Amino acid sequence: MIYARSMRGMGYGTEAVRLLVDWLFAEAAATRVHMPTMPDNVAMRTVLERLGFVAEGRIQELDQEFVFYTLTRASWARSRN
Repeated sequence: MIYARSMRGMGYGTEAVRLLVDWLFAEAAATRVHMPTMPDNVAMRTVLERLGFVAEGRIQELDQEFVFYTLTRASWARSRN
């Protein structure tokens, strides 16, 4: 989480998630990445959607609702070309 307001909106979160996803597909042999986030976390939802994640629905975990995002290796590869 980026706590300092002065650091928000500068692309650091997007770059961090992009690097993690690149590593998961290239080095960890992942075929699909799942990323749940809180429905009201607009910043994270924007990052995920910008990177090509798709909201596949909502899940309930520990009495909390999450939007369940996924990204496949194939869709990531297409977006990188």
